[in-house]
Amino acid sequence: ALAADRAGGAPGANLRARIAACGGNPLYVELLLTALAGSIALDGRGGADVADGPLPASLAATVRDRLRPLGAETVELLGLASVLGGEFAVADLATVSGRPVTELWPPLREALAAGLLSERGERLAFGHDLVREALYDDLPRSVREGLHLDAGRALAAAGADAPTVAEQFLRGARRGDPEVVGWLERAARETAARSAGVAAELLEAALELTAPEAPARGRIEAELAVTLIAAGRRPEGEALARQSLARDGWPEAEGALRLALARSMVERGHFAEALGEAATAAASDGVRPRERAEALAWAAMGPLLGHDLDAAEVEIARALEAARNAGAAHVAALSLSRAGHVAGFRGDFLAQERLLGEAVAVAEADGSRESLHASHAHYNQGMALADVDRPLAGLAALAAGRRLCERLGMEETLRNSHHYAGYPLTCAGRWEEAIADLETAQTLSEEAQLTWTVDVLAARALLQVRRDELEPARAAIAAASAARAAGALEFRLGWTDWARALLAEADGDLPGATALLWSAWERATAAGIPAELRFFAPELARLLAAAANAGAADANAGAADANCGAADANAGAADANAGAADANCGAA
Repeated sequence: ALAADRAGGAPGANLRARIAACGGNPLYVELLLTALAGSIALDGRGGADVADGPLPASLAATVRDRLRPLGAETVELLGLASVLGGEFAVADLATVSGRPVTELWPPLREALAAGLLSERGERLAFGHDLVREALYDDLPRSVREGLHLDAGRALAAAGADAPTVAEQFLRGARRGDPEVVGWLERAARETAARSAGVAAELLEAALELTAPEAPARGRIEAELAVTLIAAGRRPEGEALARQSLARDGWPEAEGALRLALARSMVERGHFAEALGEAATAAASDGVRPRERAEALAWAAMGPLLGHDLDAAEVEIARALEAARNAGAAHVAALSLSRAGHVAGFRGDFLAQERLLGEAVAVAEADGSRESLHASHAHYNQGMALADVDRPLAGLAALAAGRRLCERLGMEETLRNSHHYAGYPLTCAGRWEEAIADLETAQTLSEEAQLTWTVDVLAARALLQVRRDELEPARAAIAAASAARAAGALEFRLGWTDWARALLAEADGDLPGATALLWSAWERATAAGIPAELRFFAPELARLLAAAANAGAADANAGAADANCGAADANAGAADANAGAADANCGAA
């Protein structure tokens, strides 16, 4: 309320961040708003904000004045600590200052007693970021940059992790510094599996600091293209990948670039182009054996999603053999998962369960993020167990996969779990939870521009129709149909038409419902996918029986109408006879 009154409107993002930096201290808030009074801009919609930038000089000076009661050694040490950020490890401060912790303790104790620092777990943190910022801004820019570089080198020599070192180097970096660029690349590689978005930002910084003629530029461009795609920034990543391939800036990256393009285009619905990239990678002499195996696995997606099971089986076997020869555990796990899909489509659910169990075993034995992400082995195993009437075991497998992803920091793979969870939850009768997971999967797909939405929408609509939530079901079916028309992939053959059939029945259109489900039955039969027929058969039998009963009722109603017509004719004849009798009586 104080901020809104003083600013003349609701604080915007930058002003809120400034106020948060005061750490709840009303005096600092008052000083901040006084210093910013002349720079607050109203947006005409009841909001007020300030431009991003350093603290106003008057405010920084006021904050520093309040530190005068402290010893000079304490203020100097706090200035050095400000270079490490809002919170820091005492060991890092000792490393950067070149002093043992025993020497640092007296000034740190004074800062803690004054409330300028506080304990945060095993680290120390500035009580008010406003104070840290004032101390940091008081350092001349050249000194700040030099301190960051010194801090980076000291932390690297002490064995700090790459992201910590890279953050310091980045703040003190100058264009063309190979040491800084190298640390940024290393930090990006260490971070990529946990957060591709952060890794992409690190590589973007590395590329910006690399001279156009530098030999490392082609390598960084290629790494950035792959990472941008992994981070969900697909159009940017695809454009940079094609540019890198055209320039041939780093020939060793051809396989990685083409595979990244294949993955991205499948997810965005450009299926033919994706298969083309996979085929090119598989045939290229410049591609490593591991990458060729993965390219073969991607090529198998064509017949698998086209429901050509015989061709898919052959391609998957080729990919599995190549993976084993190349020692590519992630491709072996992926190929076993896809072999399980083929068995499942054919209705051999025991074989599907066995193959998915093998995929999990390979992924867990390898233990790499790559294997878990490529195969989604635990998630697929969860669905396979539901197919053999063990949905609770399936949910346990799904939970095990989620725990592994959480432990390894695999955010994207963890998000993918929602696409799989709906099926075992549905089979377990936990429909409300299933709908929640399916809705989450849809939201995440939209945010990441993924086209794997048809099955999610159809599964959700099926549950919503059964719960008599017809309008949400109708919206989900419309979205699924639109996605199919736009080229989105359909893994579960005929499920959208199944949902449409149940909705038509609920709307009272029994002939339309029967026709839709019969069409889904014929599609699955023609494709040789008996697995889907187990869902359609009882529904279709019920609809046909209902239609037969309706036909019998119509026949009975027709007979009744005929009898009524005969009765009407007899009544008419009786009326005529009565009229003739009346005429005769009149004549008499």
